[in-house]
Parts: sequence; structure tokens; C-alpha cells
Amino acid sequence: MSLPDDARELARSYDLVPYESLPISETHPANLAVQGILFGMAPADPERCRVLELGCAAGGNLIPMAYRLPGSEFLGIELSASQAAAGTALIDRLGLGNARIERADILDLGDLGRFDYVIAHGLYSWTPAAVREKLLALCGEVLSPHGIAYVSYNTLPGWRERAMLRDMLLYGVREAVGPEERLALACATLDRLDTALRDETDPAASRLSGEIARLRVKHPSYLYHEYLAEVNEPVLFSTFMSQAAAHGLQYLCEVELHTMFADSLGKAGAALIDRFDDLLEQEQYMDFLRRRTFCQTLLCRDERALARELDLERFRDCAFYARLLPREPVVHDGGQAHGTLDGGTCLVRHPLTRAALAVLAEGYPDAVDFGTLAREARHRAAGAPSAGETDHLLGELVGLYLRQFTGLRMAPERFARPRADRPRATALALAQADAGLGHLATVRHMPLGLDAFAVRLVTYLDGSRTRAELVDRMTGDIVEGRLSVGAPLPDEEALRRAVAENCGHLLAEFARHGVLADPR
Repeated sequence: MSLPDDARELARSYDLVPYESLPISETHPANLAVQGILFGMAPADPERCRVLELGCAAGGNLIPMAYRLPGSEFLGIELSASQAAAGTALIDRLGLGNARIERADILDLGDLGRFDYVIAHGLYSWTPAAVREKLLALCGEVLSPHGIAYVSYNTLPGWRERAMLRDMLLYGVREAVGPEERLALACATLDRLDTALRDETDPAASRLSGEIARLRVKHPSYLYHEYLAEVNEPVLFSTFMSQAAAHGLQYLCEVELHTMFADSLGKAGAALIDRFDDLLEQEQYMDFLRRRTFCQTLLCRDERALARELDLERFRDCAFYARLLPREPVVHDGGQAHGTLDGGTCLVRHPLTRAALAVLAEGYPDAVDFGTLAREARHRAAGAPSAGETDHLLGELVGLYLRQFTGLRMAPERFARPRADRPRATALALAQADAGLGHLATVRHMPLGLDAFAVRLVTYLDGSRTRAELVDRMTGDIVEGRLSVGAPLPDEEALRRAVAENCGHLLAEFARHGVLADPR
């Protein structure tokens, strides 16, 4: 079937500028299942489920899930022919019989059967109104009785500040022909605006400068499709939910659970929210007060009875994981700053909680059941935990989970950490490195960024080389000009030491993140 003009143009834009296709941890069935269970649902076992991803790009999110969940079935729908083909090629290379990507217009989809999880990331706000309507209609049609749909979208009124910069960039590229020129002129416009705003002290100018700085570190495809695309329609949360309700769907929760609680808004903000009895009205006003720009909303069928109050005791039988590391060795004012690898920071005061985070960091990516974690933490803190201390620890860990500093599973998980003399990357890691994606999907379904050195190292991890031989190979590549390190070369012995140190660090990280395979 031929595509209508608006769909053809949209597909062409993604063929010319493919969207960076990454694993999105929030969409993993295990994460969606946990949130459903916390609100009283009985979602499908992530190890044996059916997953539909709408707008799956090149499968950067869908394929790693299919690789690590062989007992589940995955279907991706993608409008861009080039991205669908790239994803299919990776599926074929990996020999995944439980995944496929179909090139199709959402408007033309027929009966797809039932799915336990539906994912639509980066689709709703960036497509025409008819597609947005069809997206929600599909969710209503295909969700199983305890199914969960994840939909992300830009939100009003918070996105209006970003829309101001979008308007400026669209003006700057108005005479551009083709995506390369549009991107070049957009970057030039950002440069001019940044220079002009440098000495401004007005709060609005400062926010605009901050948005420009944020864009500078984003992938070019984000700039192109978020700020230069023909369609970008932010909506009020209440508008989105009205449209969802028309298709038999109800609000489950936000992926960022902490945004559903008013206590972080201050006394006056919390007092305003308390005036409303209706949950959706509360959520809408919290969006107003937070000036939220982006939502990741979970939906379920409207006949599902949900437990709206999060019971702390539900978390006692859960397993936690985290890699939250102390920023400084010295504790100040009864607290210690801890940070994530992506720059997030939180203050942890209680010594038992700090000990628990140390246990989780050392065991990452394992998920440790709360009882074991409490005992291990107290052992480090030199004493048996009292009931009160254990309850306090649970409360703090749950608070960290709500703010996405810790992860949660309904059962413990333990991952192998291969320490083979001849390291071997997983088939998925080798395929991603060969494809030049610039990242690997970790066992926790997060992107692990790679520089040129790391990419080259991964391609050599086929299990045929010792660690010393890997260092020899990498050193030779640099000396003979096959690999540029972007810095003056020291003498060969110093270079070899630096290469050995870097290889050792990377191999340890690869093992920790689950991208090394068990020895054969």
C-alpha cells in the first residue's frame, strides 16, 4: 500500500536523518511489570510476554530486550524503510526468532492480536493528529486484560519555553534545502543566540541559554526531529488522558513515580494539590507547578481496579539494585552526596542506607532482596538492625526508587561476571559494535556509550585473544595509524601501559554491565 503524502514525507525525514535508536530502561517489561504490581495489577511475566513497540526506529530498544528475553515475543512497527531494514538486518544477524520489525504506517495496521506491553516512545507528539488517535485506539484494542501501555509525549504548558527556541531555529533554517543544510543552519543559529545571550542576566535569557547548552550535547537526530520537524504537538496531560479514556484506557502512573507526590512541591504547592479529590486533576496541577515538559505515562484498561495508595510493605518483598556511588569520601552535615553515572545526585544521611548503597554498588547489576540487603548493610555498620532502623532503611530505599536512583525487581537477580583469560563479548555487543552504533545495550537495558577505542576493543572480543594479546593489538592499531586517539603519542612503552590500563578498565566495565559472555 502506498503511503499518503504526509506519511511519506515523515518517513523520508527519518530515512534521511535516522533517529538515534537506544535502549530505554523505563520501557523494559520488567520495569513496567513492577509498576503495575505496585498499583495492584497482575501483569504478565516479563520472561513470557508479548511486546509491541510502535515507532521502533532501528530496534535499538526492542532488539536488546528480545535478545535477553528469549521466551517473550517482540513486534516492532516502523514507518522509515531504512530504519526498519537496519533493525531487521540486526535481528537476522543475531538469529532472533522471537522478534521482527515490520515497515508499516500505523494508520494501516490491521488485527495484531493481544499484547501484554505496548511501547510508544517519541511518537505521540511528533505525528499528525490522525496517528495520535490511532496510537491510543491501538492500545485500547491490543492490550491484554492486565496489559500496560507506555506512551511518551511533550506536555503543555511547560514545553512552551522550548517551543520559543524551536520557533527561532525554524526561522533560522527557513531557506535551507535538505537535512544537512538544515542542521548546519540550526547549529549556526544556536551559536549566534548563545553569543548574544552570554552577558544577559534576565532569568528568561538564562533559561534559554540553558536550553541551548542542553541541545549542544544531544545527538544531531534529536535536534532535527525535536526542533526542526514539521510536527511537534505538546499537549496538556488532561487532554492526553481525555483522548486515552475515549479508547477504554485509564491512568496507571507516571514512570517517574516521585512526580505523583505533592510533598516535593513545598507546603503551599502541596496545599493546592490537596484541594482536589480527583487524581487526574491533581496530576494536571502538579504538571503546572513543576512546569513539566515531557511525560512518560503508563496506561491500562479502564476496567482494571487499581490500588491507588502505595503500601510500603509491598516493597519489603522486592529486590533492589543500584550503582549509586559516594561523590566524596567525607560526610558533611550528617549527609553524603551520592551520584549516578549520568550525573544525578542525592544526599544520603543515614549510615545504614549508605552501607546498603555500598552493598548494591559492589554487587551491581545484581538485584538483592531487601532482607538480605538489610542484614549486609547492618553488618557493615557493625551491628544488628533494629526493627525501627530496618523500617527506616526500607523507607529511604523506596524514596530513592521513586526518584529513579535505585531500581526494583519483584525477585532477586544475579548475573554472571565472566573473568575469562580470553574475553568474549556477547553476540549482541559484537553486532552493535560492528554496526557502528556508538553504544552497547547493558544488561540493565541502558546505553553504554563507546568512544573509538572502546568500539575497536569490542570488535576484538571474540574469545580468541588473551588480555595481553588484546593490548598488543590495540597498541599496534594506534602506532600504525589504524586507530586515532586524538592526542600526541608518547613513547611506545608508555603508550602500551596506557593502553593496558584502558583495556583493563573497559573490560571490567563490560563485565559489570553484562556485555561479556561466559567462556566457551
